[in-house]
Amino acid sequence: MRKRRKLWFLEVLVAYSVVFFFDYVYETNVFEKSFLNFYWIPLLFFSVRYDLVVHVFNVLAYAFSVILSITLRDQSFAFPEDFALANSIIVGVSTVLALMNEKRVKEIERLSLDLKNRENDVTELSKTVQDLRKKLNSLELKMFYEGAGISSLLVKLREIPTDDFAEFSQKFVETISEFFDLKRIFIYEYKDGFLRFVAGTEKPDLGFSLKKGESVVVENALKEGVCSIVDVIESVSSQNEPWLAVKIGTDEEILGVITVEEAETLEIETVEEYLVSLADWIYLVMRKLDFHRYDKYRLDDGTFPPEFYENEKRKYKTLEIQYGIPFTESCLILNKRSLRKLLSALRKSDLAVKIFEDEDNVSLKILLPLCDEIGFGIVKKRLEGEIDEIKFVSCESH
Repeated sequence: MRKRRKLWFLEVLVAYSVVFFFDYVYETNVFEKSFLNFYWIPLLFFSVRYDLVVHVFNVLAYAFSVILSITLRDQSFAFPEDFALANSIIVGVSTVLALMNEKRVKEIERLSLDLKNRENDVTELSKTVQDLRKKLNSLELKMFYEGAGISSLLVKLREIPTDDFAEFSQKFVETISEFFDLKRIFIYEYKDGFLRFVAGTEKPDLGFSLKKGESVVVENALKEGVCSIVDVIESVSSQNEPWLAVKIGTDEEILGVITVEEAETLEIETVEEYLVSLADWIYLVMRKLDFHRYDKYRLDDGTFPPEFYENEKRKYKTLEIQYGIPFTESCLILNKRSLRKLLSALRKSDLAVKIFEDEDNVSLKILLPLCDEIGFGIVKKRLEGEIDEIKFVSCESH
């Protein structure tokens, strides 16, 4: 039974109840005055309103109402001949109308079903058109990249100096960002289960360092080679996940990962294909890079020459101005006996240069890349706890 039929049956009952109530309360005696009566109104109305099943119920309700009305008034079950004939005719007419209406109802149902099927076909065609349009846009973008010279991009990348890993990585992300309209792209170096920020076009949402497994997208990229947030959307719980991550290296040797946190282009899948190829290329380059360049400039006491220190400071200052990548410079005084302990407590990427020294004490400037005020507060507290007679001072006078 159709769900709506129950309401149709109820509508029939209510209509006959209203007519019967009017007939009984006001004692219309319509059956004595004329063989015409107002019970015909709902009979004819519902014969053309709903389907044949409702019409059968309609006729039964009509007969019951008429018989009950006459029985209650005359206390008998007798019908005048003209009344019986007229009601037989009207029931026959209503049945003919109901049959004609049934044909109309069936045709409407058929058309409705056909319309629904057509709408489904249109929906499927729309999806197909969207898929084809997406593929077409992807092909257009590929043609654009080829026309713009993807080979020329490789030429630009090959021109980047490879004697400094950090500088090479920064130039790489800047070039890739401009060519592919990637607003926020970063490179992390991977070592012993940790990822350390190396270069990027802004301050990364992932942070400057993270453990393996802290990012679902990065974790899957390290396993599968590449991963987009769409691939793991059901597993993502953090708002800081990158849009895309591509592994640099092989299953046996992972050197790092490229992450994209924001892009101007919507064709991420196309960009993904190129980044995978570029990751293979940068892997070959990184294997030849000198990751321990600082060791060549480090003095015997562990500090660096002032010229080298100032040159590195200018580089980090440029990165801070252009991309908001922070660094911190601080000055301190400590006993000479604690110098080695201090330098061993710093990271390999941290720099220290002597400002002044005497027989007992030494003054230093230290440069902490990728370190903001909060990070420096943690470093300062740790150094003060580990090293005796250390004093942090202002660098303005040095």
